Amino acid sequence: DVLDAMNRVVGAVLQSQGLSGKDPMAPVEASTQELGQLLFWLMVVGYFLREEEAKLSMRRTFERLSGTHVSDDEQTNGNDEATS
Repeated sequence: DVLDAMNRVVGAVLQSQGLSGKDPMAPVEASTQELGQLLFWLMVVGYFLREEEAKLSMRRTFERLSGTHVSDDEQTNGNDEATS
């Protein structure tokens, strides 16, 4: 899922530059700043999605071991109280 999301980010960037219809292996010219921005956003998206995958995995493990279900509302409320 993370790789799919990162591919979508690259696809959106290419589409915004009018390059989406071209061969995906065709060389593309870009400035250092443009490449830096693309890499930055790929890292941000990848980090966020990996963190969400880890949270989901931990929630499923907890539910399996405890035999309970933690709803998204309960988890959100619990996190808000913990940070307040």
